[in-house]
Amino acid sequence: MALISRIAAWWNGPLAKSAGAEVSRFYKQLPEGSTSRLIVFVHGVLGGASTTWGQPESDNFWPALVQSDPRFADFDIYLVNYLTRFVGRSPNIYETANSELNYLEDRGVFKRYREVHFIAHSMGGLIVKRMLVRLRDREEATKLSHIKSVVCLSTPAQGASIGTVASWFSHNPQFIGLTPAHVNESIQELEDAWVQLLRARDRDRTPFPQIHCAYETLAMDGVIVVPREMANTRCDSDLHPMPYDHSGMVTPMGRDVDPYLWTMARTLNASQDVAERESLWIGQFRPPNV
Repeated sequence: MALISRIAAWWNGPLAKSAGAEVSRFYKQLPEGSTSRLIVFVHGVLGGASTTWGQPESDNFWPALVQSDPRFADFDIYLVNYLTRFVGRSPNIYETANSELNYLEDRGVFKRYREVHFIAHSMGGLIVKRMLVRLRDREEATKLSHIKSVVCLSTPAQGASIGTVASWFSHNPQFIGLTPAHVNESIQELEDAWVQLLRARDRDRTPFPQIHCAYETLAMDGVIVVPREMANTRCDSDLHPMPYDHSGMVTPMGRDVDPYLWTMARTLNASQDVAERESLWIGQFRPPNV
């Protein structure tokens, strides 16, 4: 039992609880027609919408900070919450990504919002990658074009050694999906598909989605869960180091410091780039001044 508690702490801190009773939902949704921009939070293994992003009753719950941030006043907020537990089975990463993508589609996200911005922690980044690859494979170019940014916080793009240890004691196949890439065919396939997706984006000369990645530099109980080399993946900026452990990567201490500062700046920059490109496009059709 002590080892199980320690593994849970390595992933999400000593208060980690498995998600299950809660479902994916809108945290903030303005009246229809009021906004076309959405931020989607995606937690990692053994996390949850109400446990990963800080304490909901505190002043530093990440979605609440966004809600009260005047820069994001006209953004809706959506919290992904999927089944992930240490004891008992859970859907694997592929199944979870497909289910959560279906939720987004069935709730009209790609019809209502022209901008969708993902913020993902740990395994949540793999789920988001799988969603985007799924849209590409289904030739859903229009839906894919609505995704403007993805920020991955300590996402094990190359797997994580602790995933191997956890898989020895848990029947949750998500841990098998997190084992290091050299022994993990599924994560190799996902990484290859991800690189191909971004190469196609570049060939089409479109700047979206913009991808940014950060990694932890501090150990939790002696373990760096996702060190730099395991977070390495195709991104649009240099890997950003943060002075936190794995759970600290998603525990904001205010708007003017990381992880909130860097993450939300990347999201805001992407949205501003969208507005600038739309303005230039509209300007092409304006009559010249006489």
